[in-house]
Amino acid sequence: MVLLAAAAAAQSAKDQIAQGRALFEHHCGRCHRPGGDGPELTRDALAPKGTALGLFDFVRANMPHDAPGTLKEQEYWDIVAHVLAAAGVVRAGPPVGPDTAAGIRLPE
Repeated sequence: MVLLAAAAAAQSAKDQIAQGRALFEHHCGRCHRPGGDGPELTRDALAPKGTALGLFDFVRANMPHDAPGTLKEQEYWDIVAHVLAAAGVVRAGPPVGPDTAAGIRLPE
Protein backbone atom coordinates (compact mmCIF):
# COMPACT_ATOMS: atom_id res chain seq x y z
CA MET A 1 0.00 0.00 0.00
CA VAL A 2 2.90 2.38 0.73
CA LEU A 3 4.34 1.81 -2.74
CA LEU A 4 0.94 2.51 -4.28
CA ALA A 5 0.65 5.78 -2.35
CA ALA A 6 4.13 6.80 -3.48
CA ALA A 7 3.30 6.01 -7.10
CA ALA A 8 0.07 8.01 -6.90
CA ALA A 9 1.89 10.97 -5.34
CA ALA A 10 4.42 10.97 -8.19
CA GLN A 11 1.60 11.16 -10.72
CA SER A 12 0.01 14.57 -11.25
CA ALA A 13 -3.76 14.94 -10.98
CA LYS A 14 -3.90 16.02 -14.63
CA ASP A 15 -2.00 12.92 -15.75
CA GLN A 16 -4.15 10.70 -13.55
CA ILE A 17 -7.38 12.10 -15.00
CA ALA A 18 -6.06 11.64 -18.56
CA GLN A 19 -5.03 8.06 -17.81
CA GLY A 20 -8.40 7.45 -16.17
CA ARG A 21 -10.21 8.80 -19.23
CA ALA A 22 -8.43 6.29 -21.48
CA LEU A 23 -9.14 3.44 -19.06
CA PHE A 24 -12.78 4.52 -18.73
CA GLU A 25 -13.24 4.53 -22.50
CA HIS A 26 -11.74 1.05 -22.76
CA HIS A 27 -13.39 -0.64 -19.75
CA CYS A 28 -16.48 1.42 -18.87
CA GLY A 29 -17.61 3.48 -21.83
CA ARG A 30 -19.63 0.79 -23.53
CA CYS A 31 -22.07 0.80 -20.60
CA HIS A 32 -21.76 4.30 -19.14
CA ARG A 33 -21.96 6.44 -22.28
CA PRO A 34 -25.36 7.97 -23.06
CA GLY A 35 -27.57 5.17 -24.35
CA GLY A 36 -25.53 2.44 -22.66
CA ASP A 37 -26.86 -0.17 -20.26
CA GLY A 38 -25.32 1.49 -17.19
CA PRO A 39 -26.24 4.84 -15.69
CA GLU A 40 -24.56 8.04 -16.77
CA LEU A 41 -22.12 8.99 -14.04
CA THR A 42 -23.48 12.39 -13.12
CA ARG A 43 -22.99 14.20 -9.81
CA ASP A 44 -26.43 12.97 -8.72
CA ALA A 45 -25.58 9.37 -9.58
CA LEU A 46 -22.29 9.56 -7.66
CA ALA A 47 -23.64 11.30 -4.55
CA PRO A 48 -24.88 8.16 -2.73
CA LYS A 49 -21.31 6.85 -2.54
CA GLY A 50 -20.51 9.72 -0.11
CA THR A 51 -16.79 10.10 -0.78
CA ALA A 52 -14.24 9.23 -3.44
CA LEU A 53 -13.27 6.29 -1.21
CA GLY A 54 -16.86 5.03 -1.22
CA LEU A 55 -16.94 5.34 -5.00
CA PHE A 56 -13.60 3.53 -5.32
CA ASP A 57 -14.75 0.68 -3.08
CA PHE A 58 -17.94 0.27 -5.11
CA VAL A 59 -16.19 0.43 -8.48
CA ARG A 60 -13.43 -1.98 -7.45
CA ALA A 61 -15.94 -4.53 -6.11
CA ASN A 62 -18.45 -4.28 -8.97
CA MET A 63 -16.81 -3.08 -12.18
CA PRO A 64 -16.35 -3.82 -14.97
CA HIS A 65 -19.77 -5.40 -14.77
CA ASP A 66 -18.67 -8.48 -16.72
CA ALA A 67 -15.37 -8.90 -14.83
CA PRO A 68 -15.44 -7.16 -11.40
CA GLY A 69 -12.15 -6.63 -9.62
CA THR A 70 -9.97 -7.49 -12.60
CA LEU A 71 -8.20 -4.15 -13.00
CA LYS A 72 -5.10 -3.08 -11.10
CA GLU A 73 -5.72 -0.96 -8.02
CA GLN A 74 -4.10 2.10 -9.60
CA GLU A 75 -6.29 1.70 -12.67
CA TYR A 76 -9.37 1.89 -10.45
CA TRP A 77 -8.02 5.05 -8.79
CA ASP A 78 -7.37 6.59 -12.21
CA ILE A 79 -10.89 5.76 -13.41
CA VAL A 80 -12.38 7.23 -10.23
CA ALA A 81 -10.33 10.42 -10.75
CA HIS A 82 -11.63 10.72 -14.32
CA VAL A 83 -15.25 10.10 -13.27
CA LEU A 84 -14.95 12.72 -10.50
CA ALA A 85 -13.38 15.23 -12.90
CA ALA A 86 -16.01 14.59 -15.59
CA ALA A 87 -18.73 15.18 -12.98
CA GLY A 88 -17.05 18.41 -11.85
CA VAL A 89 -16.21 17.10 -8.37
CA VAL A 90 -12.43 17.46 -8.68
CA ARG A 91 -10.48 19.79 -10.94
CA ALA A 92 -7.00 20.17 -9.53
CA GLY A 93 -5.01 19.20 -6.49
CA PRO A 94 -3.37 15.98 -5.46
CA PRO A 95 -4.17 12.75 -7.28
CA VAL A 96 -7.12 10.72 -6.04
CA GLY A 97 -5.82 7.78 -4.04
CA PRO A 98 -5.77 6.04 -0.68
CA ASP A 99 -4.33 9.11 1.07
CA THR A 100 -6.88 11.60 -0.29
CA ALA A 101 -10.08 9.74 -1.20
CA ALA A 102 -11.79 9.75 2.20
CA GLY A 103 -11.55 13.56 2.26
CA ILE A 104 -13.13 14.07 -1.18
CA ARG A 105 -16.84 14.49 -0.47
CA LEU A 106 -19.31 13.88 -3.26
CA PRO A 107 -21.89 16.66 -3.54
CA GLU A 108 -25.41 15.79 -2.51
